[in-house]
Amino acid sequence: MSNIYSLAPDEAVERVAHLVKCFHQPLLEAGVKIDVLTVADEEGESCLKLHGNPAYAVAKIVSSKDRVKGAGDCEIVIDEPSYTTLSDASKDALLDHEIHHFELKIKAKTGRVKLDENGRPKLGIRKHDHDFGWFTLIAKRHGAASIECRQATDLLRGGRQTYFAFALDGDAQPALEAGAPDTIRFSPAALASLKADK
Repeated sequence: MSNIYSLAPDEAVERVAHLVKCFHQPLLEAGVKIDVLTVADEEGESCLKLHGNPAYAVAKIVSSKDRVKGAGDCEIVIDEPSYTTLSDASKDALLDHEIHHFELKIKAKTGRVKLDENGRPKLGIRKHDHDFGWFTLIAKRHGAASIECRQATDLLRGGRQTYFAFALDGDAQPALEAGAPDTIRFSPAALASLKADK
């Protein structure tokens, strides 16, 4: 089964432009052009993957060859079936995340943006602040000794106000979007421990 790529609807393109203007001024000032595409399989189902895992969207730098042919400097590919289930706030968060991956290459001596052989801004991909590859089975089998549980503990201790404030404020839980992955579940003892550390 093949994947069908399309230019993203105006709504998504305008949303990206607005987010760049609000939160990514250096990209705007450097004249970075971001192409926005959507993808679905032949039956209109989700098909976008990153490292073999389902993804809502992916960001990539466009090759110099494709830039010469008129493509943008970078692109965001959105899994269309997943995207259409998201609220406006979740669409903003998703696209802001993807835009944040685009990082201008800067000359150390001058602080100016590096340019490629065609005079376009050079870009890199900014890595995530946190990136985990976890196996639930290993966490269950080895518990606190597993890298999965050690990383989860570090994340809970170091980032609980940023990532888990919703879980620390009583029974309030974020609303799940249709088709979104399940929320992380904490045992009552773990939540009590986190609340006590506040």
